[in-house]
Amino acid sequence: MNRKYTLERMFTSQLVESAKDELSFRTVVRDLRTKSPMLQIVLVNPNSWCCSGDCLDTKSNTDSVLKLDLHPVIKVLFSDCSSNTESQLRVLEDWVTKNQADEVFMLAHLIKELIETIASAKVKFPPSCTFLQGLSFSSMPR
Repeated sequence: MNRKYTLERMFTSQLVESAKDELSFRTVVRDLRTKSPMLQIVLVNPNSWCCSGDCLDTKSNTDSVLKLDLHPVIKVLFSDCSSNTESQLRVLEDWVTKNQADEVFMLAHLIKELIETIASAKVKFPPSCTFLQGLSFSSMPR
């Protein structure tokens, strides 16, 4: 039962809920204590599917079949802002204001865990698809 309530899934649910009426949704995650931006996220597609499983050669064994598991995910563009310079932070603050980005406040250790999870998921995509407009492309479980 607790598998359904991971940090990633709860954060994803919050992003999707906030973006129901938007084509793309922008969020900045701030440290609860310092109020500084730690993570920039743009929700690209809230209704995606990720495929994982085994692809077996059907010619060599008649019993082998293609077994693929589909998992619901959201696709995001993100940037780890935790080590941004002062000028980069000013640019980000301008981005937040200009795009009317949603602001989410979280504890620093939870933000770091979230960043690690999002960054590790980007290896599922080919290198040519992992960077767009200065942000990294990744997915999160829905």
